[in-house]
Amino acid sequence: MYSRKYLSLLIIVLFSISCKDRSSNSAEKIVNPTEAAIDIQQKEDQTVIERFKTAEGFERQEFEQASFPQYLRQLKLKATGSQILLHSGQPRYDQESHIAVIDQNIGNKNLHQCADAVIKQKADYHFTRKEYDKISFYLTNGMKVPFSKWSEGYRIKVDGNRTTWVKSAEPSISVGIYQEYLELIFMYAGTASLEKNSNQRNISDIEPGDFLIEGGFPGHAILILDKAINENTGEVIVLLAQSYMPAQDLHILKNPNDHELSPWYSINTVNLINTPDWRFDTTQLHTWIPEL
Repeated sequence: MYSRKYLSLLIIVLFSISCKDRSSNSAEKIVNPTEAAIDIQQKEDQTVIERFKTAEGFERQEFEQASFPQYLRQLKLKATGSQILLHSGQPRYDQESHIAVIDQNIGNKNLHQCADAVIKQKADYHFTRKEYDKISFYLTNGMKVPFSKWSEGYRIKVDGNRTTWVKSAEPSISVGIYQEYLELIFMYAGTASLEKNSNQRNISDIEPGDFLIEGGFPGHAILILDKAINENTGEVIVLLAQSYMPAQDLHILKNPNDHELSPWYSINTVNLINTPDWRFDTTQLHTWIPEL
């Protein structure tokens, strides 16, 4: 259960491991009806917005094309029916809780768990836009680690619970260097640091890119992937995506509470958001702090 957070040298006494099971229900999927005449099993290039329609009476909230919410809507999906794969390449033990799998390389190490998947989307968004100075995350011991410093050739030196910067590499902003940076963040950050270094957000202000989080040992984090609004009633529905333990593909969750609405979740008509693997209170919504 406690896998990657205790690998290598200890950066803190306890690492922010996550993702312990709490329930195991499932629900039915909703796909875009315009795809009915197409074998969507073969459409591996579909995106979130292409595959999933909104529930009747709802329209997606509009965001600027270059925004983080729009970036998330354009994430590529694996073919319909794809299994969730672990970092080892083996299928996850439970294949009943998801409706789709995000098509991303998660590496072959046990690192890409729940908080890491949330972090990766934010980091990848800025990296693709060459906004390197906006890629910055906290380790569980409170140290801030910006990619801009990493790209200058500085690396983290660990001495017990202390961490310091040491210049030990040539400057670079290559994809390989970026991946090394993410591995360091994945290893030494988690739900505890993500919760502590993000702002609590009112559920009425929810946007794609926010996340539900319970920090701790264990804890869990789930990404708000998309949002739609019923203009007549004001009701808001969202798509949720998560990774889990051990490290695995980011996947879009079914709604175990409402088979008709699934995979969308209504978030302003409930106090609890019950997902297949975890239960959140609506007060556990967080958003990125401005400098991140």
